[in-house]
Amino acid sequence: MRPLNPQDPRSGESFGGALASLVANLPGLFSDRVDLLSLEMQRAGLGLVQLLLWGAAGAMLLLTAWLGAWAALAVAAVQGGLAWPWAALGVVLINILAAAVAIGIAKRLAPRLGLPLTRRHLDFGTPTPRAEADQHEDAH
Repeated sequence: MRPLNPQDPRSGESFGGALASLVANLPGLFSDRVDLLSLEMQRAGLGLVQLLLWGAAGAMLLLTAWLGAWAALAVAAVQGGLAWPWAALGVVLINILAAAVAIGIAKRLAPRLGLPLTRRHLDFGTPTPRAEADQHEDAH
């Protein structure tokens, strides 16, 4: 607790006066926070746009490297004695197989986007796994 200082204009201030001063300053405090949030949201939005653009540029560069690697492998296969159509078919089939694996993994991961555990937890009609375990223990 701070000692009372007669020179301090706040020392004679009553609790009611302090409360009134706090209430009077609340709109300014709230406004400052809203302004800060607004500026940070603008900055985050610009950051997201930059992130997407740099990600797209990286993806395009990676795609051209991927195509170049497969072209080099096809050329090596042709120089090794394989006919062009067979080398091209091999590249296509390997890429189709890799795409099928990637799509299968994506399909397995897709249900997670629906937030199933949170939805089950927020659904008041469906007991959560913990509640089910508690009920099971109570029955024994």
